[in-house]
Amino acid sequence: MPPSEIPQPLILIVDDEVRILSALKRLLRREPYRLATVSSGEEALALLDQQKVDLVLSDFRMPECNGLELMAMIQAQHPETCRILMSGNADFQLVIHGINEGLIEQFVEKPWADETLKISLSKLIAAHQLQIKNKELLATVQAQNLLLSQESEKVQREIRQKERLFATISHEIRNPLHGLQGILEILSQDSPEDQKKLLSSAISSASFMRTILDDVLDYSKAEAGMLVLQEVPFSPVDLVNDLVNLMRPMAIGNQLSLEVVSSEALKERYFKGDDFRIRQILNNLLTNAIKYTEQGGVTVEIRADRGLQLSVTDTGIGIPQEKMDTLFDAYVMAREEHDREFGGTGLGLTIVKNLTDLMQGSVSVKSNEGGGTVFTVDLPLGQTAPPKIKASHSEELGQFLSGLQVAVVDDMPANLIIVENLLPRYGAEVYAFKRGEELLEFLSVSGKVPHLFLLDINMPGLQGDEVLIKIKALNSTLAAVPAYAMSGSLNYEGSEKIVELFTGVFSKPFSVGQLLDLARQFTPQTGFDQKTSPSSKLSLAAGNSGQGTDGDFEFDSAENPESTPRATDPEQLKVVWRQIEDEMGHELLLELADAFKASLRQSAVRCQKDDSSGKDIIDVAHSLKPTAMVLGLQHLSACCHRIDDSKAQSIDTALALRSELLEHILMAESLVQNESDEMRLTR
Repeated sequence: MPPSEIPQPLILIVDDEVRILSALKRLLRREPYRLATVSSGEEALALLDQQKVDLVLSDFRMPECNGLELMAMIQAQHPETCRILMSGNADFQLVIHGINEGLIEQFVEKPWADETLKISLSKLIAAHQLQIKNKELLATVQAQNLLLSQESEKVQREIRQKERLFATISHEIRNPLHGLQGILEILSQDSPEDQKKLLSSAISSASFMRTILDDVLDYSKAEAGMLVLQEVPFSPVDLVNDLVNLMRPMAIGNQLSLEVVSSEALKERYFKGDDFRIRQILNNLLTNAIKYTEQGGVTVEIRADRGLQLSVTDTGIGIPQEKMDTLFDAYVMAREEHDREFGGTGLGLTIVKNLTDLMQGSVSVKSNEGGGTVFTVDLPLGQTAPPKIKASHSEELGQFLSGLQVAVVDDMPANLIIVENLLPRYGAEVYAFKRGEELLEFLSVSGKVPHLFLLDINMPGLQGDEVLIKIKALNSTLAAVPAYAMSGSLNYEGSEKIVELFTGVFSKPFSVGQLLDLARQFTPQTGFDQKTSPSSKLSLAAGNSGQGTDGDFEFDSAENPESTPRATDPEQLKVVWRQIEDEMGHELLLELADAFKASLRQSAVRCQKDDSSGKDIIDVAHSLKPTAMVLGLQHLSACCHRIDDSKAQSIDTALALRSELLEHILMAESLVQNESDEMRLTR
């Protein structure tokens, strides 16, 4: 059949909610698919009997026949049809069972991420079509017996290459991990005199393991077409110098020189491109150059004859001529005897080529065996103006909180870090405590009268409202001080008491600007009048907390273009963290990340306790939710929200989500660790 006559893939959407059907039709109407929608499993089976359907996307909870039961019938009657299950509150154990039994090929959590869903559909349909084509090809080969030997040889070669890759990864990761485990066991025995040496070995092993994993991940992304470039102004001279300074200890350790060559004019020039990916290209080239150079040195030259040219020259062992044609192929190593000594995956130069191609550039190599090698990367980047330096809040506004005294109580270290480190930059004095009892003791002993109280509602020991009642009982002066309840949820118990006691509600998570705006209302210069201010009524002081005034959780940033993008994807997480860094500063963000990482570890332990009451699960969800949302950990935040909401509904819901919450906590800890490590290395 000619390509023009091949019908577009047919996707059948099954959901008993009209709004979901409409939303999915809008999302996919511009995609290369035909769409059909039904509202029940019975209708879906009837349609499948009438025509060929490439993929079924079904809701889990439906009357009469749920999504998993429908998938089981489709798998039995129409096994060639791809199957995706979708739900916002499915039984996680049932979903796992469905995947293990082959009833479904993928599970998508509601609310879905538009681009992620599109990619999932595209991949499954592509795999489905590829499977059909493979069957047709196999039949043709069997019938005609053409090109069998050549194709067989090609397949076997690819299999051997992949087997080598996985064997290398297995070997190179297992050994560092074994070393880490042994070192950590020794460290646990408290040997202070050996700590520096042991920690150095642990860091080295972890760094090597991460490099290998990053190579494999980047290669996989490039093969799948998922690498996305970011265009920002950057100085190539600054970029190269920063990277060279980072790698100079490695060169010195090998007794090599490491130099940068560039013209004076280039120091003032800026280019527009993806500085992160360019840094990655150079990092791979420099690592190879240092690794394969036994004496002499390595030089990086920067030119701007046309676009941007970066050359890495070494005085190393060179590359054999017979390896030149396959040098940029995956899994190929120029000197296998050296690669066995130094390790690696054989993907470094492949990634360099993929990234260079993605930038519409080129990479070339000149080498003499035994006489050194020169790699040149030519990128068609245009020059641009230097980036504008954004004035800090303190530069723009000065000490506008001068004289303000704020007392804050929050059992979450991450929240305290923001308040007690940020407000003093603008002239405020902050008294920070983890428990309400500590604040009460401070007030009684010191005689201090702050201008503002910020009290978390849900805390161990005294709750926020209980703390405020005791504060008001101390004396009439303290009783008149404005007090805001901090909460990540509007579904707390005793809300009527909150309305009566507090000046207002400051919703978590909050941005830097929201915190400053609130604090500015209560400076001595402002002369806040609790009786006349509109804030004396209960109000949502902070902006987009991920929760509207009706308690509905919102995910779609398209509905609020001013909101910070939230995603658990590592690439998007970088964007979120850079926005936070612009607000908070580099050091404060890292401190926040470290504190939250510690909270995640503690929370993981609590989640594994045998607690039939569900209290630990609910407490963990309530405490983690705000900071998870601030740091862009969408999936963890969403799971916490569902559990926190269940407080007003059913303990059974919280217990049912225990394993899911633990999974998201462990994933979040890994993401936070990786991102904070990268920030420390690149600054």
